[in-house]
Amino acid sequence: MTVFEIDGKLLIVDCGVLFPEETQPGVDLILPDFEPIRDRLDDVVAIMLTHGHEDHIGAVPYLLRLRQDIPLIGTTLTLALIEAKLKEHRIAPLTMSVEAGGREKLGPFDLEFVAVNHSIPDALAVMIRTSAGSVLHTGDFKMDQLPLDGRLTDLRSFARLGEEGVDLFLVDSTNADVPGFTPREADIGPVLDQIVHRAP
Repeated sequence: MTVFEIDGKLLIVDCGVLFPEETQPGVDLILPDFEPIRDRLDDVVAIMLTHGHEDHIGAVPYLLRLRQDIPLIGTTLTLALIEAKLKEHRIAPLTMSVEAGGREKLGPFDLEFVAVNHSIPDALAVMIRTSAGSVLHTGDFKMDQLPLDGRLTDLRSFARLGEEGVDLFLVDSTNADVPGFTPREADIGPVLDQIVHRAP
């Protein structure tokens, strides 16, 4: 969970959970620390969700228990995943569906959405423009040149934004610090295909 502040307003990007390690018996989920913003929830303009994995959306129900009308922004798939989760918590969220290439102004934040490839469809990066400068937050992404859904990371938009000027580049990619290459999702496909066809 990342919180941006300007002009007294807050924008949250992602709100996920961590899963406990074997050294943490009895712990089901690890939530972000909401204390720094608990008294500022009325200042939150939205929660921007980059994609639908649990480590990016899993804590949304716990935050919305504190203020249910915080708007959730994301792609259609991401919002469908969080809406199903919120239904279990009996929370009816306010949502705004966005697409790659789109742009939305929320208070002092001007958001532009960029397509990125990940192991889940419909992932986005977000360029956050403010009067104090610009932040490019990638969300999780892969550089898979043959993605299963045919949606590539939009390197042209990243180049254009770079030329425009980025004051802070926040890169979030699992195992980015591990040398080597991440396997393509298509390489996993035949294994899944065999499992599906063997199922009774």
